[in-house]
Amino acid sequence: MISRARRLPKRPNHCSRRRRLYPVRSVESLEERKVLTSIIGLGTLPGGNFSGATGINDIGQIVGYSDTTDAPTVYPGQDDTHAFFESNGTLYDLGILDEGRDIPGQSYAYAVNDSGSVVGFTDVWLGDDLGSAVQAFACIGNAEGNPGNMFDLGTFPGLYPGRTSSAMAINDVGIIAGYSELAYPDDQFSHAYVVDPSDFDELGTSEFVDLGTLGGYSSGAEGINQAG
Repeated sequence: MISRARRLPKRPNHCSRRRRLYPVRSVESLEERKVLTSIIGLGTLPGGNFSGATGINDIGQIVGYSDTTDAPTVYPGQDDTHAFFESNGTLYDLGILDEGRDIPGQSYAYAVNDSGSVVGFTDVWLGDDLGSAVQAFACIGNAEGNPGNMFDLGTFPGLYPGRTSSAMAINDVGIIAGYSELAYPDDQFSHAYVVDPSDFDELGTSEFVDLGTLGGYSSGAEGINQAG
């Protein structure tokens, strides 16, 4: 009688697979994740119903916009929207450059650097002939690291300069980037610019450096690094 060797049963497939190891998160990392994902309400300016944050610096100071009824240019039932600067839990109203007129006004802050300088856009009054326009503003940070008074950055110069501009970014050196309408007859187009407020003359004006386009008609700048 021929004896056959017993064939051992095959090992189940799940036993032959290499077990995958997963990293175990530490308690500290879980706690850090909770802190990073916490949402902290900033509130509004006095009398406001809505607000939005648009920029933050490395110190934790925040800028944005909020409606407010605590302004001199309010029609009954209408609120102004003002740029704000937040530091240590307090919102500061940066106002507008069109104050003193009995119409609602608007300003929006878009960026803040580590010196507390803020940029954005605001309503401005160009006179009875030209009326109101929207133009870029800057509030240069003071020695305490808070923004100073708002001033108009203007637009590209010309015999009939553009009416609309906005400042979108500022680096820690203080160089500002944004976009502006061109002067007439090209005022239907806007170009990206950079400007250094330290170059402002005694009249408070400075030349925008036109960054041009990539062969098109319009362009805009929304960010700037520390090298400018």
